Amino acid sequence: MELGDIREQLRNLNEMSQTLMKCESVADAVQKALVEVRRKLGAQVASIFLFSQEGVIRRVGINGVDAQGEPIGNDWLSDEHYKPGDSFSGKAVPSTGLESAFGEPHYSNNILKEYRDMRYGAFYENKLGNLRCGISVPLNSLNRTFGILEVLNSKAPDSFSNDDIYWLMLIGANLTNYISTFRRREKQKLVNHIIENFISLAVIDKNFDLKEVYQFMADALVGNLPQFPDIMTFQACIIRISESEDLEIKAKSHTNKISWSGRKNESIRAGSQIVGKVYQTNKPCFIVDIDSEIDKFNNKDWIRDNNLKSFSCLPLAIEHKCLGTISVYTKYPYYFFDSNKAFLESIAFLTAAIIERVRIFNELRKVRRELRFEKEKVLNASLLVGYDSLLGGFLHQYKNELIDFYQTLERLSDKSSKNQRDKDLLLQNKLRWIRERLSEINTQFKKNESVPVNINKLVYNAVRLILSEEEIKVDPNYQDGIPIIYIDENKIKSVICNLLSNALAAISKSNRKNGKISVITDVITLDQIQYIQVSIEDNGIGIPNENREKIFEQQFTTRKDEGGTGMGLYITREILKDYGGKIFFESKVGKGTKFFVQIPMKRYMI
Repeated sequence: MELGDIREQLRNLNEMSQTLMKCESVADAVQKALVEVRRKLGAQVASIFLFSQEGVIRRVGINGVDAQGEPIGNDWLSDEHYKPGDSFSGKAVPSTGLESAFGEPHYSNNILKEYRDMRYGAFYENKLGNLRCGISVPLNSLNRTFGILEVLNSKAPDSFSNDDIYWLMLIGANLTNYISTFRRREKQKLVNHIIENFISLAVIDKNFDLKEVYQFMADALVGNLPQFPDIMTFQACIIRISESEDLEIKAKSHTNKISWSGRKNESIRAGSQIVGKVYQTNKPCFIVDIDSEIDKFNNKDWIRDNNLKSFSCLPLAIEHKCLGTISVYTKYPYYFFDSNKAFLESIAFLTAAIIERVRIFNELRKVRRELRFEKEKVLNASLLVGYDSLLGGFLHQYKNELIDFYQTLERLSDKSSKNQRDKDLLLQNKLRWIRERLSEINTQFKKNESVPVNINKLVYNAVRLILSEEEIKVDPNYQDGIPIIYIDENKIKSVICNLLSNALAAISKSNRKNGKISVITDVITLDQIQYIQVSIEDNGIGIPNENREKIFEQQFTTRKDEGGTGMGLYITREILKDYGGKIFFESKVGKGTKFFVQIPMKRYMI
């Protein structure tokens, strides 16, 4: 080859490389490569075959003309495929499942005579008008062969030379590099897609179903996602998750390439069979040739019926905690190169991370429900528990008197013979008796079950209970050195919780995106009396002027539609009154409200 010819070839190769790098799909790259090959070699037909999931090379593109000069379409011999070593085309690729093997080029200028076993030879001869010359070169990458690039001519004068074979190998190397890069990019896109699904789990109000997660991952590994078709070599995928000591099947890939019928779906004990050992040891297993190790498998008949040849099982582990396993099968001997193992291990890790994230989310949702229940209990039941228990005792103690009162009401109906004055007198006596009993209940409720209390700790716990799960900024400022005082912890805690809940509701009504609640504890002196003061300030809607005088009245509420009872601030004030304490507020409509709680220190210090 002359120097000028070499330079021309290099220019052609550079142009070819630039053209391929602009392609957005393998199909586009295949067609552009075929056009360039025919132009450079003057070949009548050029074809590209790539390995499929079945372990055969299948034609993915053809460019050429028939005997009449008409273009040959992709629909001609659309299912053309060959096993490694089969016919003329298959001889250029090595057997699958080998650790290191590369295809070798084959060519002939008398192809039908030298390759008598050439399948479809008669079809090509008829289509082309004759068939004499052919080159089949492998698309070799660093550690595998992707397929072949093939050219055919119908006339002997158009025979191919060694230079043609060499140039075709260079074109094939460029195409192989593109295919390899494209597939790596597509696999990375798949990984990114999985990561996006993982990140989306941070949206805590979204309802995630683990079944959907399992199925998504199983389908992803067999190329069954519409946005990622044909980038996987695996034919089947099974995901098992640990249920106690058993591994239960949670998902099987959706595919029409194998049949799941006849397969046993029973659970597997940890430590038993291949899957159980992978789970127990937390180490992956890669089997290139299932037939040689078939005794290790439980579903032997199913494996044989579906002609499955290679297998891999990986632990779904995160932070050394194994959650289950993910298994994949191929239909041809498949050597798991380090890059394949790394890809599968990354998929297994992401699957485990998603599963664990959903589990944590579900646990968090459960805790949230419990927290909401606890809030309700603190804000409602804890305020009224004294009344509830005393009222129960009251009903039990005065059951007979209440029955008598009911009977008296019946006797005082319109049909009663008593005059109205006697009726009124009798009713007044009964009502006075009820008021006296209610006064007894109120006196009992005001009795303190006092214990030593650290106010800072009490306020801190109340803030955690009411605000820890809310998307607002909490600005705490607890003064050091506040002394321990002797008070009823539950009652004072209910006071703080009620004010925090009201602040939260005020912010919610304001629709602010930057909601903020400030909580401050300190010691102040008023009229020579020291108080422990707790202030709670929000940037909510504020309290309208017309409501300020009524805010502490019994049964007054602005949240009746939300279940407000109008008892919270009323009982809060009554509790603080019993301690000689105070509650008051400052508010600006549209700006927010600040409540102050003051408890005198001297009387309650230990």
